[in-house]
Amino acid sequence: MRRTGGKNLTMKAYAERFGGRVLPGHMFRYIYFLVPECRKRLTVPVLPYSAIDKVGGRMYKGEKPGG
Repeated sequence: MRRTGGKNLTMKAYAERFGGRVLPGHMFRYIYFLVPECRKRLTVPVLPYSAIDKVGGRMYKGEKPGG
């Protein structure tokens, strides 16, 4: 927090302060549980793969298909 003067900044504010910008997009995490019992401790919602298309998150080599 030394770089922000002890303030909690939003990602947009942080990027602007240091000359960057927030790019539009999505972040997905694919998790395979080596110990299946640990899945019950997951604290985020589980989305089916079909949800990727619904939010427009499909990418191939960093580019949206067809564009």
